[in-house]
Amino acid sequence: MINLILVILESLAKIILKVVKLLIVDPIQKIEIFLIDTKREIRKELRSDVSRWVIACIICALLVGYLTHLNSSFYENNTDNVQSFLSSISQGLAALFALAFTISIFGAQTMGGFTALDKVMDRWAKVYMVLFSVGIIFPLWQLITEIYSIDLFSLIPKMSIALPLQQLKIGSVGNIDLLTLDIILVSFCVLGIIPFTIKINRIIKYEGGIPDSYSKARDAIISGNEVISSDNISKLGRLGYSALKDALPDKVMFSTTAIRNLGNLSIKNNLEGSTAQVIVELDKLGLKAMDQKTEIGDYKVPWVVMHHYIFLPEYPIAWNLTNGFREICIGSIDRNFDEATVSFSCDALFDIGYMYIQKIRTTFLKTISRNLRMVLPNQLSLLEGDWSNSKTPTLVEMLLEIAEKATKKKEPLFCWNDITERNYQEKDLDNLNKFFKEDMQTSFKARHMRKTDNGKTIMLFGDRSNYSFELKGENEQAILTHQFYNNAGFAEKEPECVKVLPICYKDNKIYICKFKYNETLKHSLIYLWIIGTYTMNNYPDGVTDDIVRQIKRSENEDIRSIFESEYIQQETSDFALTSDRRDDFEDIVDYIKKFQEFYFGFEEYLQHKQD
Repeated sequence: MINLILVILESLAKIILKVVKLLIVDPIQKIEIFLIDTKREIRKELRSDVSRWVIACIICALLVGYLTHLNSSFYENNTDNVQSFLSSISQGLAALFALAFTISIFGAQTMGGFTALDKVMDRWAKVYMVLFSVGIIFPLWQLITEIYSIDLFSLIPKMSIALPLQQLKIGSVGNIDLLTLDIILVSFCVLGIIPFTIKINRIIKYEGGIPDSYSKARDAIISGNEVISSDNISKLGRLGYSALKDALPDKVMFSTTAIRNLGNLSIKNNLEGSTAQVIVELDKLGLKAMDQKTEIGDYKVPWVVMHHYIFLPEYPIAWNLTNGFREICIGSIDRNFDEATVSFSCDALFDIGYMYIQKIRTTFLKTISRNLRMVLPNQLSLLEGDWSNSKTPTLVEMLLEIAEKATKKKEPLFCWNDITERNYQEKDLDNLNKFFKEDMQTSFKARHMRKTDNGKTIMLFGDRSNYSFELKGENEQAILTHQFYNNAGFAEKEPECVKVLPICYKDNKIYICKFKYNETLKHSLIYLWIIGTYTMNNYPDGVTDDIVRQIKRSENEDIRSIFESEYIQQETSDFALTSDRRDDFEDIVDYIKKFQEFYFGFEEYLQHKQD
């Protein structure tokens, strides 16, 4: 007894403390926060198909009841019709109740597990069952008591007086027509089967379907069965896509995380087919989620700086997807997967990240409160990182990591020391011609080669153009340049840098190499130029400064020299003008040159900024 009193007193103390805090400590701000949260909850419910169906069912039930109350006269002076009506309602709702309960049991059995029924029988399902029970029992009570209406005014002096059927006056003030309430209740219960079934279907799909598909895919990957694993990965992708259309961001995250984990597991088990399927599904989800027209729904993102939650659903999904592609890309390089898989994941990372920073620039301020708008412009844009998690890599850091990993894989083309002014091996010439055809995708074919300029240059002679290799940076890299000649044999323009190739040393000899994942390396650096250009054009100056600092901090000499070469600068301009997605780059084409000037003049810019 004493413990009970203490519990009651403790509860009362908590309530009083909350009231005091509300009345004394910033009451207006707390009321404002409460109203904002309430508005968001209402907006969240209105986005849900189930909630919209429930509202429609309520409106339809009230409309049916109102029209029945105004126009129906079948029960006037006709007790038999009323009793038959009430009896039919109870029987019909009882049958429908059995159907609804069967649907619930079937859904629980489909999901499996001891707690499956708890997921199906949530509080809304229980409310629906209670309404059914009332709809069944209430007409039976009316049949027994023959109470068909209640006059509210007569309740005051006489404390509950029931009007007989003969004295019922439709539309009289203060008169509650219980038969109309029966109609409203039965209409809602019948129509409510639609949202109830939709809700059960969602629970089965997401609570049961995602874990089931993930478990099957995982077992198939461990056993090495790529057919079954790819099929279940595809199912997870379809579930995630469905969750996007249903505006359920938590289910989208559930699905993408499952697919991402399966991608890492596929790499670990050397299943390149399953890995490619993971990239395909994540790419589809990302393109849909980052589309400007997609309303994902509300998803709370914690921001510890001001102890706030920000409703920014695109950010965690974009972060999850881009990091998934980063892990797959790096893991695929470590496992020596085909470059098509590696390059595909790098391209997908950029596509999703670039679409996100475009979408967030136009929608971000609409999703946060007025007090946060001035202090939180960019930190959740994948450009500056997440202040709530210092370990979160930025989009630039992801691409740099991929580029650095790609530079680790090198394949020798020829030995520099084996080429003299007059002699070379035919196999070296064949390897170089194969390199121009497959890697450079050019029709150039070298007829012969020789070393010139006191051994500092190797010339490759073709029909109307020449290529040359030159050592650079204390023999750390080789610059491949191209010179084109007209029909008269004169050079049409200055030699053009077309490639930067790595060098390795073995047995005191220099070997000119190529990057095994050359396309991935090239694209990752092109994407860095594009992101920097887009940021310079659309974001505050400080964001561009941070991006340039991140790139310049790279300790990999191959990356810095290739990134700053004329070759990549020209490739970036060509990519922005000729890519299949060139419409997305239309607003930055004219700014690429400006960003290049800013990048190379960055030290001078910082010095001027400090002064």
